[in-house]
Amino acid sequence: MVFGIVGVYGKDAVDVAYQCSLAMLGRRDGLTILYDPGAKSPVIEKIPEAQLLEYGEIKNHQSRYACAKIFDERHSGYFAPEYNLKLRKIGVVNTGKLTNKDKIINYLERKGFAVVPPPQMYKRKNEPYGDVSPSQILTHLLSINTCSLEEGIEEPLKKSLKYLKGSFSFSILFNGRLIGVTDRYGMRQLHYGVKEDDEPVYVISSYTSGLERVNVEYLGTLEPAEFIVIDEEGMHKSKYTEGKPRYCIRELLFFARGEDVVYATPVAEFRERCGEKLAEKIVEKGLLNDIDVIAFIPGSGRCYYDGFMNKLHQMGISKFETHDVVTVNPAYRGRIIFESSEREEKIKQKYNINSRFVKDKNVLLIDDGVISGDTFRVVTEKLKSSGAKNVIGAVGSPEPKGSCELRESLGYLKPKSKEDIIRDTGVEEMVMLSAEDVFDATQKEKELFCHDCF
Repeated sequence: MVFGIVGVYGKDAVDVAYQCSLAMLGRRDGLTILYDPGAKSPVIEKIPEAQLLEYGEIKNHQSRYACAKIFDERHSGYFAPEYNLKLRKIGVVNTGKLTNKDKIINYLERKGFAVVPPPQMYKRKNEPYGDVSPSQILTHLLSINTCSLEEGIEEPLKKSLKYLKGSFSFSILFNGRLIGVTDRYGMRQLHYGVKEDDEPVYVISSYTSGLERVNVEYLGTLEPAEFIVIDEEGMHKSKYTEGKPRYCIRELLFFARGEDVVYATPVAEFRERCGEKLAEKIVEKGLLNDIDVIAFIPGSGRCYYDGFMNKLHQMGISKFETHDVVTVNPAYRGRIIFESSEREEKIKQKYNINSRFVKDKNVLLIDDGVISGDTFRVVTEKLKSSGAKNVIGAVGSPEPKGSCELRESLGYLKPKSKEDIIRDTGVEEMVMLSAEDVFDATQKEKELFCHDCF
């Protein structure tokens, strides 16, 4: 599973792509595809943590983080096989999911294509095509719709993309062109920009934080069902079908970094508004009377905590001191998002508790949400072992109903009641926002968002 992609076209593409990936994908798996017309050979030593693949002028590296292990460290990049002469200069990486994958594969097999996973991939049980990536499928469709290299890519790409349904984005290299594609819902956004040096360097990125890291001037975001083509003459955009927005609220709640802008919404501001709504609920329930210390889980809970404290200040409530009660162990280097093995032990290693602030105190613990509940449960246990009398949870998302068909099935994103969450996390009470609260905090029309998760 890949949560973000980067595409770079221009001078020193390897350096730009690596820095962009580090900023954007610090918490998750990612793929980068890049094209440097002046590069003579791949510079592997500049990407020490990445796998670098080379095919002609195409270079593709993957930043592997722990979240990939649950999926057997597969990747979603694909290079056309040598026998496919029409597409001998193509490379494709993707993020997302196709909802009609089996149907397309049956169509391709009737056309004579042997659609099988690359050798490094493993089949999942009960999913005969589970490991055939969207990149591989798109490459085969392009092969059907492309007559020659001289024909160009745009018309074959339009024909091919019309087959695909789901939430996805692609970064494609074809015959010296970099192409970015987003799905017909705009759920998997792609942002693009340019860095003007001696020669312009064009970058497409799943998240705006990737562009900011490499000082790329933000130019825009692809609309639903839109793609952008970048070559030596510049860039231009086109539509492959009619699009209608259907945004994913989980991007704003969990996946994006605080400095990102998602669906034209600054993520930090959205999360602070959710934190303000949490404060209103806590005060309304009268729970503040029993609270001595307010804490948050670092990283994921910071923006919600800021909004929470700002709201209390506006309400004239200032009896709480600000302490870094829960801290991140600086020696910790692993990643825990979506990892199954040894997850609990790594969470314990990651977080420390300043026991002098919590001993014999009632603690309110703030975070973005409770999905698997592992992090919240382990931090709660550590708070209590450090002397906290009681822990009350406050999260800026609703009770999960399950995964939607357009996003990855995360396995543990299953329906949970509030009682289940309290039992699983070990807190005395849990305050959660409603779905209505969350959609209201976006300050956008509710109909623009998918409602399947909450």
